[in-house]
Amino acid sequence: MKGFLGLLLRGLKVHKISSSKQAKLFDELITSNETVVKKGIAKINAKWMREHFQYQNDEDLAGVTCPILAITGEKDVQVDPMHVHLFKEKVNGPADAYNVRAMNHLLREQEEPVSMLKLKSIYKKGFSKPLSPEMLSIMKNWAEKNILLKNS
Repeated sequence: MKGFLGLLLRGLKVHKISSSKQAKLFDELITSNETVVKKGIAKINAKWMREHFQYQNDEDLAGVTCPILAITGEKDVQVDPMHVHLFKEKVNGPADAYNVRAMNHLLREQEEPVSMLKLKSIYKKGFSKPLSPEMLSIMKNWAEKNILLKNS
């Protein structure tokens, strides 16, 4: 973050503390045998998290031979936007990958700068917005090129 708040957060090393707490939580979930783990007042689906972390998609992606389309947004804070390009390297078929400018994890346009601190309010506002027109255009063009025209 910029400005005074960013300076304050950096000075308090909030990012390091958050990362440390997240790593500790993930370790606890992975080593747990419980289906659900309660942290404070929140319940976390530990079984799903373990399965999610253990899943290695390389073998499954290597078996893909049909055309694929991978899209992410440049303002996605939950998934590294550059990871979308890894699909092209892992599949055995034609693959197209796109980073949509100003789109977040909800596939909605986001004008605000990326911010973990404001993520909840950004997402809450985003639910009332339509899906990204740029993403829909990419999908339409890709479908016409790879599916509709090939089947006619």
